[in-house]
Amino acid sequence: MYPVVFDMGYRTDTVRQLIEVKESLHRVPNKGIGYGILRYLCGCDYRLSPGISFNYLGDFGSGLDNGQGSSLFRFSGDYHGSPVSGHRERDSVLSVSGLMVDGRMNLSINYSREQFHEETIQGLLSAYRSRLNSLIGILSSETGHHPTPVDLTFKGLEIEDVLKLDSSVGLEDVYPLSPLQQGLYYHWASSPTSEVYFEQMSYRVEGLLDVDKIESSYRSLVSRHAVLRTFFTQDYGDRLLQVVARSFSGDSVILMLPGIPISLFRISRRGTVPLALTCIRAHRCA
Repeated sequence: MYPVVFDMGYRTDTVRQLIEVKESLHRVPNKGIGYGILRYLCGCDYRLSPGISFNYLGDFGSGLDNGQGSSLFRFSGDYHGSPVSGHRERDSVLSVSGLMVDGRMNLSINYSREQFHEETIQGLLSAYRSRLNSLIGILSSETGHHPTPVDLTFKGLEIEDVLKLDSSVGLEDVYPLSPLQQGLYYHWASSPTSEVYFEQMSYRVEGLLDVDKIESSYRSLVSRHAVLRTFFTQDYGDRLLQVVARSFSGDSVILMLPGIPISLFRISRRGTVPLALTCIRAHRCA
């Protein structure tokens, strides 16, 4: 158990508030084990005493299958006595425990009758259930994807940066550049019109050419391979990043040059559409 402080500054924006809570929990170093080590093993004096504790016990599933479609064991909700001594001093005013059983969330609140009436706690549970159902309804109606920094390979972005990227390109992932990629990017940034590391391959196709099928096949290829939906950016912090878009919505430029020998044909970067590493441009085929 470790203390966490949430920023509740987005209470009027449900989705954004959930993102803030999610990010806060995922950014706790090593799931809070350092707090326990410092407090209980090293004797550090931490005076922060949260009023509410929450302990999620996990998913207990549906029990071991006996091979005939039923379970050998099931989670029992029968009373099994108090797990702690009644003389134990409370660490918090309210202690909330949660667990999943047969696909259903079960919550219980432990409290002192010297502080709260049973009706008060029942009202709290009822309000919690109502709010949780409201959140489920809101998220079920959401059609968009809401990535956050902890969902990405590179986790150093701010929430605002991720939301901006997602709204502009439809974000799938963000990676730091490898040393080799940094070198290639340096050569491109130093001389964008240079043909260093610009490679082209050509193939001879005999017979009738169905341009629509080629374009459809190429779009399927782009959809399958993230590297074809990747661009580079220096706009977020002091580190070069490569951003993968979820989809490519640009136009495929098909150049038809009848009568020109394949040995003389070449797409030049020095044309009207130079190669740009910092955005997803139209793909060119010929």
